[in-house]
Amino acid sequence: MARRAFFAVAILSLGLGIGAITVFFGFLNATLLKSLPISRPSEVFSFVNARNDAPSHSYPNYLDFRNGAKTFDLSLYNFVRVSASFAPGSSQRLWGNTVAGNYFQLLGVKAAMGRTLSPDDDLKRGAHPVAVLTYGAWQRHLGSNPDVIGRKIKINGMDYTVVGVAEKGFNGVERIFQSDIFIPIAMTSQVQPGATFLDQRDSEQTFLISRLRPGVTPEHALSEANAIATRIASQHPESNEGYRIRLVEPGWAGDFLRGGVTTFSVALLVAAIIILFVVCVNLAGILSADASVRRKETAIRLAVGASHVHLIRQLLAESLLLAASGAALGLTLAWWGIEALNKLTPPIDISFNTVIEFDYRVLFFSIAVTLATGLILGLAPAWQATRTDLQLAMKKEVADPRKRRLPLRDILIGIQVALSVLLLATSGLMLRSLQNSLDIPLGFKPSSAAVIGIDPSLQGYDKTRQAIFQKTILDRLRALPGIESVGVADALP
Repeated sequence: MARRAFFAVAILSLGLGIGAITVFFGFLNATLLKSLPISRPSEVFSFVNARNDAPSHSYPNYLDFRNGAKTFDLSLYNFVRVSASFAPGSSQRLWGNTVAGNYFQLLGVKAAMGRTLSPDDDLKRGAHPVAVLTYGAWQRHLGSNPDVIGRKIKINGMDYTVVGVAEKGFNGVERIFQSDIFIPIAMTSQVQPGATFLDQRDSEQTFLISRLRPGVTPEHALSEANAIATRIASQHPESNEGYRIRLVEPGWAGDFLRGGVTTFSVALLVAAIIILFVVCVNLAGILSADASVRRKETAIRLAVGASHVHLIRQLLAESLLLAASGAALGLTLAWWGIEALNKLTPPIDISFNTVIEFDYRVLFFSIAVTLATGLILGLAPAWQATRTDLQLAMKKEVADPRKRRLPLRDILIGIQVALSVLLLATSGLMLRSLQNSLDIPLGFKPSSAAVIGIDPSLQGYDKTRQAIFQKTILDRLRALPGIESVGVADALP
């Protein structure tokens, strides 16, 4: 009964440890290791403005790069917030991208239905009110309607024709940010009322993405890009003094998000590895004690001719079977955990693009962790089996403690205590930091405040109509019972 209880606890402990490490590796895989869903991603680079490490550039500068480049092709995209109506009487605020006409062709992204945007959609400003939906947006907002091609939807009060649905999995080139809709950059004035950055060289609001031409190295392309940047700086010094370019892997808004996401992902994975190692050390100590109980059995096997290699192989097989049982539970828990994480919706006004998938990398990692766990669990009893004193074991006696070195179980307990203290101290520091961040004085009580986000400009309201609309909203809110005061702000504190 005791052994059954031990194995049940061992399998549960290993299941929790392997499950946690699998989930965290899945997050790291989704954010750092997995390639963007584009054709030949190793040939694609984003332009970063080395002058200020900003990922954005002006539209006139983009035109100069595009027209002057011989070693790379160039496209661009911009983030937009739109009010979209997929059915009469309904309206939703969505994130999307306004993109150059060659955006999909440069990335090698095909259409699941219809077509993608083309350079012809970007020839004349305001002349092509067409849109491409992401596969997810087509499912969420149109119920996977097969008759979506040619359908009219309203974007900021204007009719747009849906010409295609992008292939499944493509939500733009940012790893964190998820777009729902793609619109030609030529429709900027209609999508972003009042926007004038297409004509302003000092307004850096577009993101540039390039693909190397065949046989061109990144160094060669960077050299040409900086030659063009130098020419732009000399011709327009008032807005581009010191203009230089860096080529970086796309997906991180330049390099703005890479450091934080990498640190967070690796920290989670390291914490899970330490936790699993503590579990392994604990169970190894128990298995070592179990091996001591089986000393006479081991001695008999050795006495009748069994080799040390045979005993070690048997003990490792037992530990691997234990690890495999824990892994089966762990993978089940990881599957549920990944499904739960993918369904979480953070309380912020941004659509996240990070979807954790149980792909081959996660599966191979889990198998490697299971094998490593089995070996760690089996090392302690296997090491003890090679040091069994046959005479003492047959007599059920123990060695003279004065002649015995530091026991293995004591070493394992010391390692376990040290790692547990490390985890406890680290967790305490993180919780303390979180508490300090929550206690920062804000100047108001957020517990009694409510926020409503509105943007009448997305429906074509001019400044006069916006002021009237805001006043009407404020008057109606003041009339509600329990409301002390209301106000309007351009940005939240």
